[in-house]
Amino acid sequence: MKVALFGTQFYERDYFNKHNSDSLHELSFFDELLSVETAYLAEGFMAVCVFVTDKVDKPCIEKLAKIGTTYRFAQRGL
Repeated sequence: MKVALFGTQFYERDYFNKHNSDSLHELSFFDELLSVETAYLAEGFMAVCVFVTDKVDKPCIEKLAKIGTTYRFAQRGL
């Protein structure tokens, strides 16, 4: 599954890559926080992983749905 991860730091990327060692998921990391303005970056991804700093409001969710992103995962901290 292609997963877009927004607002990630280098140490978080290492963590996610370590726990994806079987490469079941194709992870792509973005420095930008997820919002309605940056949701277009998730086009072509089945899922997004969101953090507490992202702005995932109704317009953002509607934009994600419109571009075909069907799963949204919340990450609470490492």
